[in-house]
Amino acid sequence: MTLRLPGAKSRGRQSNVPSPAAAHALGRIGPDAHAAAAELRKHARYGSAEAAWALWRVTGQLNPALPRLAALATTRQARPRAIGLLADFGELAAAAEPRLRELLHDPDDWRKTEAAWALWRTTGDATTAVDALTSVVQPLAAGSYLPVHLAATRYLAAIAETSGQATGIAQAVLANPRRLASAGGWRTFDEDDQIRAAAAAYLAGRTTGKPG
Repeated sequence: MTLRLPGAKSRGRQSNVPSPAAAHALGRIGPDAHAAAAELRKHARYGSAEAAWALWRVTGQLNPALPRLAALATTRQARPRAIGLLADFGELAAAAEPRLRELLHDPDDWRKTEAAWALWRTTGDATTAVDALTSVVQPLAAGSYLPVHLAATRYLAAIAETSGQATGIAQAVLANPRRLASAGGWRTFDEDDQIRAAAAAYLAGRTTGKPG
C-alpha cells in the first residue's frame, strides 16, 4: 500500500512537493510509516528536503535520502531547514564538511547557524561551530534580539563548549533588565523567557560540561 502526501500549494495550484509538515510528521513516526516510502522517495526527487530526511527515517536506508538531502542542503541558496535536517545524519554526512565550512561565512545568519550546528554534529568540531554561533549571538550583548539568536544560543547550550565570549554574552542576557524580543504583545514575554532560559542553559552546560 502507498500513501499520498498532501502537496504544498504554489500560486493556487497543487505542487509536486509535499508540505514540509506532512513529510516531517512521517519522519518522526519512523519505520511505522513505511507505507509512505514510495511517495517520500518521489517527493525527494522533486526537491523536498523534508521528504529526503523522512525517507531515511522511515526506511533506514542512506540512499537515495542522504545524497539528495546533502545536495539540497549545501547549495548557495540552501534553506536553513535543509541544513538543519542534514545535521541529524551525524557522521554519516561528514562528506558535506567542506561546504558546511563555507556556509559558516554566509551573510545569512540562519544559514550560518544551521551550518555551524550541522558541522558539529557531522565532524565534532566544537571550536569552529562555537565561534560561528557566537558571532551570530553577538547582538544580544547590546540588547538586540532576533529569533535566530534563540536558535544559536540553544545550539551553544547543546554543544557545551567553553567560550569566554559566549559566556559573557549569556551573562549579559540574564543581567539585562529589559525584555529581549523582536515581536510585540504577548510574544514579547514568550521570546524574552525563551532566550533567558537558553542563556541559563548554556551557562549551566558550560559549568557542568553537559548540554544544557
